[in-house]
Amino acid sequence: MFHPKNWCCYSIIGTLPSVQQLQENIEQAPHLPELDKRIEEHVGFIAPPGAIDDQMSVLVKDRFLVFNILHQKRKVPKDIIKENVERWKAKYEAQHGEPPKGTQVREAKEQLRMKLAPHYPPEKKRIGGALDMKKNRLYWSENKPLIVEIANSDLRGEHSTFRYLPGFAPNWNDQTLTQLFTKAFTQKSVEPLLFGESVKLTGPENESVNANNVVLEESDNLQMLIKEDGFEVAKIGLFTKTRFGYASYTIDGKQTLSKWKLLDDDKEAAQANAVDDSIAEQAYAHLDSLDKSIADLFELAKAYNIDDPMVKDKPTPELSQGNFGMNDTTDHSAGAENDISTNLYDEEPELDLGPAHELTPDQQAQNVARQNGTQDAPSQNTPLEEPPLPDNLDDHPPLGLGDDENDDGDEYEGSHLSLVSGGHSA
Repeated sequence: MFHPKNWCCYSIIGTLPSVQQLQENIEQAPHLPELDKRIEEHVGFIAPPGAIDDQMSVLVKDRFLVFNILHQKRKVPKDIIKENVERWKAKYEAQHGEPPKGTQVREAKEQLRMKLAPHYPPEKKRIGGALDMKKNRLYWSENKPLIVEIANSDLRGEHSTFRYLPGFAPNWNDQTLTQLFTKAFTQKSVEPLLFGESVKLTGPENESVNANNVVLEESDNLQMLIKEDGFEVAKIGLFTKTRFGYASYTIDGKQTLSKWKLLDDDKEAAQANAVDDSIAEQAYAHLDSLDKSIADLFELAKAYNIDDPMVKDKPTPELSQGNFGMNDTTDHSAGAENDISTNLYDEEPELDLGPAHELTPDQQAQNVARQNGTQDAPSQNTPLEEPPLPDNLDDHPPLGLGDDENDDGDEYEGSHLSLVSGGHSA
């Protein structure tokens, strides 16, 4: 089913390749539906719900290329970690006559987690994504920077002519929407959007006020906080009238939509814009409504003289090669949005990303070897190297292990595999 609860968005700078090439990039990306015990965390594409013959992507209405990624991560319960660490601390103090230092405790905790992780099944989470081939936008249903960056890299492929910028528009930053929502709230008008009766204000010292069931025309107490005490609107609830009824959501200054929901109270409009396949219909309804929400947001920005996201004379921020695999800073976006209309759903995207995931030198070397095809995927029978453990941590099996035939405390010990782009499970 296609029912996202959140949205984050990237502007695409440059020229998207053909749909066929993008689909080939997805098909060629590493896939690992099930993890063996040596792998702790993995991200890879997976067939979206309703896909025919396990297709890894589906083109909807000749416009939206829809796909899914699967994030898998093994997690050791905190109480198991705590119990083992406390037992180790007691033995350490008995042998050394003093308690371990904080750095030693942290090291012990991490080594225990690494030892125990292979004995726990991975938690799995499916994350939806879509490329808008018309508007040059990439949407994800989760704001998970380290996870999404890997999928973004795979989507671009080896010889890419485009790159990503987080957010609705290249020249918008974290303060753009905060400024816009603060102006709109104090003027008591968010047209062409509708106010969703909820708002979060933040003050100069990071204090916050959350208000629900707010009537915009009767919000003088909140207005005073803004005008006299320097508060700003950090998050606001909104409604958008779309082809499929109303979309409701909250949106924050970092350009992330949450609590996304299609209210579907305009049945006739929804039916008139439906497509044949049920999954494709759901995807189209959500993505088209998201597009309309962004278009209305841009109209609101124009009404309050906020930076026009379509302005071409502002340089786009440089992206490092470590972040996105390209250091070309030329703005290829001219003409990408040449059909802006107040009635059609034409504008740019949303979201804030954190810094790139930094790899160790060993991980970088392994990653290059995988990409060059000089390193084979490890076999499940390959002996694993035992990690160094703090004193006395390894004298006896850790608590909390299962009783299955593989859980002997030795065979799979000590392999910590982290997220890396290209291989996805170093």
